[in-house]
Amino acid sequence: LHAAFSLAGSLLVAFCTYQLMMPLARWLGRRRQQQFVLVIAVIMLTLGVAHALKLPVLLTMLAFAILSRNLDIRYDLMDLEFGVVSELFIVLLFVTIGATIQIPRLPAVALSALVLILARCTAISGSIFSVAKPSKLSWKHAALLSAGSLPITESGLGLIQISVIYPNTTVDLLPILAGAMMVCEVLGPFAIQFALIRSGDGGHAT
Repeated sequence: LHAAFSLAGSLLVAFCTYQLMMPLARWLGRRRQQQFVLVIAVIMLTLGVAHALKLPVLLTMLAFAILSRNLDIRYDLMDLEFGVVSELFIVLLFVTIGATIQIPRLPAVALSALVLILARCTAISGSIFSVAKPSKLSWKHAALLSAGSLPITESGLGLIQISVIYPNTTVDLLPILAGAMMVCEVLGPFAIQFALIRSGDGGHAT
């Protein structure tokens, strides 16, 4: 019941804040500076509401971003670049998580992270192969798309919110998720390059 509340609540908060933002975006017009301030303000509002209701913050923000991209059929909202600020927050996130890892527990954390990566790859590959035929993808391209999906670690960041909702899981959960995301970030570029070249989309197919 709590998981259902978290999912439904996150979607509802994201939808409501999106509905609040779009009329304001149309009123401001396509002016980058004004829209940047608007988006930051709405993001802070969304974060505050999600935190107050004890909802998964990253899941709420992910839903908000998806709605903003796909429901804005009139393109009232401009593409905005947050630059180095977003990269700084990612670095701080990993430093904070790394501080929670205890050296004696590294073997157990590494094994658990490996199991998580394998489970994640199995889930992604299974999803891609299940829709390969309706999408008119060959098995080869489905396999390459699965390999190219390895570095999609933002979904792992969403799992970190579990430790926010259930604080007693923080010590055990964060090191495992951080280890899995680090491995995906290191191996991801190689997997994408291999998938692009083998599929003929890398500019110099082999």
